[in-house]
Amino acid sequence: MKSFFYILFFTLLSFEGLAQINFPALSGRNGNLLPTLVTTAASSITSTSAISGGNVTSDGGASVTTRGVVWGTSQNPTILSSLGLTTDGSGTGVFVSSITGLAYGTTYYVRSYATNILGTSYGNQVSFMTSILQIGDSYQGGKIYYILQNGDLGYNNSIQHGLIASENDLGPVYWIPPTPIFDHSQLLGIEIGKGKSNTNYMNSKIDSRGCCYSSQIARDHRGGNYTDWYLPSKNELMKMSENKGIAGISWVAARRYWSSSVYDAPSQRIWTTIFFDPFWESHTSGNYYNNQALYVRPIRAF
Repeated sequence: MKSFFYILFFTLLSFEGLAQINFPALSGRNGNLLPTLVTTAASSITSTSAISGGNVTSDGGASVTTRGVVWGTSQNPTILSSLGLTTDGSGTGVFVSSITGLAYGTTYYVRSYATNILGTSYGNQVSFMTSILQIGDSYQGGKIYYILQNGDLGYNNSIQHGLIASENDLGPVYWIPPTPIFDHSQLLGIEIGKGKSNTNYMNSKIDSRGCCYSSQIARDHRGGNYTDWYLPSKNELMKMSENKGIAGISWVAARRYWSSSVYDAPSQRIWTTIFFDPFWESHTSGNYYNNQALYVRPIRAF
């Protein structure tokens, strides 16, 4: 019986000793390991992009064939579960990654990765938040010139919305065909948020009359490859005039621009504006009969 307890005692001691040993990581047939790397903190953060990268400090004994970063809005993204990834060369050492196509005001999680013959390993996770959009930012095909405020059509206190002006003037063109074929009272809306519906109504009535008139060339604009441009309402156009300086919108002195808003239905006069140079804060609005060609500055909403 004493022999049994001695054997049991020394067996337990042996297991306890084994439990305290730090075994090496599992390796491949030739003793290779997964790569070791760290992730670079994000920098140069904008509303849609950032810079990160990593440093592959060890290839594990097998060549690193691919490296880069992965990112997402959930923690611990992988190459199989992420919103995007980069491929930034091979081998060990420092690499830089450009992260693009991000949404503004959003928190992202980033990890570097490196792959060798054994598989893929990841560096530490870093996070950052993209910046909120501001007037003057280049965004989605143009320049942001207005951020929606409480009371504006389409305002949402939890999601930022605003208006983007195209980079260039179009025209000059006539507002509509010489003989009106629609109800001008349908275009009395001057508020921010009315330009899109005004434009749609105008084009539904004049597309059969040929080309090219103010609402048509605004709609057909393809700045940034977007297809939702339109002719601004009076107030949307006036905000562009007011904010063109801080928004960095170029203009030509004394050019007059069409809006999609009617000043007076019976007389069929249209609201227009002119951007004074060099006093960007000065602006005015006027109404012109549809008997001359003016300029168009398309806008779109985000």
